[in-house]
Amino acid sequence: MLYDFTFVIEGVDPGDEEVATALTEELDASLARGAGVDLLLITAEGLSAVDAAQNAMRSVQYVAPQIRLLYVDRDLVGISEIAERTGRSRQNVTQWVNGERRGTISIPFPKVEGVVGRARIWLWAEVNSWLRILDLGDPIPSPRRHEITDIDFLIRHKDWLTRKYPTTDAVWPFVYLERDHQLGLPTAGSNAITAHSEAVASVFISISATSTDANLNPETGTGWVVTQVLGIPS
Repeated sequence: MLYDFTFVIEGVDPGDEEVATALTEELDASLARGAGVDLLLITAEGLSAVDAAQNAMRSVQYVAPQIRLLYVDRDLVGISEIAERTGRSRQNVTQWVNGERRGTISIPFPKVEGVVGRARIWLWAEVNSWLRILDLGDPIPSPRRHEITDIDFLIRHKDWLTRKYPTTDAVWPFVYLERDHQLGLPTAGSNAITAHSEAVASVFISISATSTDANLNPETGTGWVVTQVLGIPS
């Protein structure tokens, strides 16, 4: 599945044309700045929102390593923003919120995330999920509340997770890492050239092993292998 992400970032000026062009051409991603916060908007593919986020993180690190991801933007919305995004009136949205007009849908409108001043706000991912039942939401979902928490954890501990849980899944779109938990390498380092999917004609794999033990333990990290894999587009 595809998922939309908005990351709060630092380390790059959103007006940097070179970086912006690379992100657009390689990842179809974009930079923005709002209320003094720098943002990265990207769509990534994965088996889940967390998996897609990992793919996005690795792709960004490959294309623009100077970018530091800080956390996932919560994308909070009020009644006015919901009305604007759905093309409905504020009155219509208020009726949804109050449970007065939702057709045959038995699922209540999402709970309020908080109050700013006197205005109620919601997490857009939850509102969008509800709206999709009415065929009014964005077709590409954003991460839900619990997924945002997991992704923020990954961002804070990405170095540790890369060592402990490498992956060979296709990263959006050109980056690949190793996931085999039973790797047994006869030497401390080796190189390989291999073919991969339609998206990448060839992949150069650089492997550095911390152990030659064939019985690797992915739970304890004993004898773990650190890998760096760079996809080479055709």
